[in-house]
Amino acid sequence: AATPSRAASTSRRVRASDVSALSPAKGPGALTRYEVLPGVFHCRSDFADGTKEVTWSNLGGRKVETIPLWMHEKIAPEGPVFIHEGEKSAEAGLALGLQNSVGTYGAGAIPTPDCLGFLKDRDLVLLADAHEVGRAHMRKVAANLRGIARSVRMTAFPGVPEGGDAADFLAMHGDAAARMAAELVKAAKSVEDSDAEGWRAALPLSTVDVPQFPLETL
Repeated sequence: AATPSRAASTSRRVRASDVSALSPAKGPGALTRYEVLPGVFHCRSDFADGTKEVTWSNLGGRKVETIPLWMHEKIAPEGPVFIHEGEKSAEAGLALGLQNSVGTYGAGAIPTPDCLGFLKDRDLVLLADAHEVGRAHMRKVAANLRGIARSVRMTAFPGVPEGGDAADFLAMHGDAAARMAAELVKAAKSVEDSDAEGWRAALPLSTVDVPQFPLETL
């Protein structure tokens, strides 16, 4: 599989106090631009109501699925690699002590096997956003890692809001977050096992159709 060119795809975050987003419905917000390739930006607008909007600038017809993962060029040659959904979450992963954190570009963009080739024979932990969309995204990433990675495990940050990620976990737990994150990834299980556990935890008993006990058998 092809290895992304490190010289041509240095991850760079551009955030300035005089840069702001404006939504007709939501008003002003904070705009962060992530330069994923020279002159190509993934733009994230965060609004006061907790919502966000993401757009691309100068994509030029390139498919997002083929863009190297955020911060891929910064990973060390050894040690596990942590894959997050989104640049903000990947950067929070570093703050949590999860070195070798990289990020995809949203649930709708599944990196191609060629794009993931730099992870050959690495041990990976997929850190899904805390909802079914996030788990489905990482399941698809895991499928594209078959034949590439040495091992793939998956988990999600507990106790965060619906759809929450490493950034929410860090904000919630402060100084204790790094220790808790280390314990979390150590306990991460295979994609199949972790997905099954996540589904069971997300399934309220009220949604289960339980047949009546056949009293005539008593």
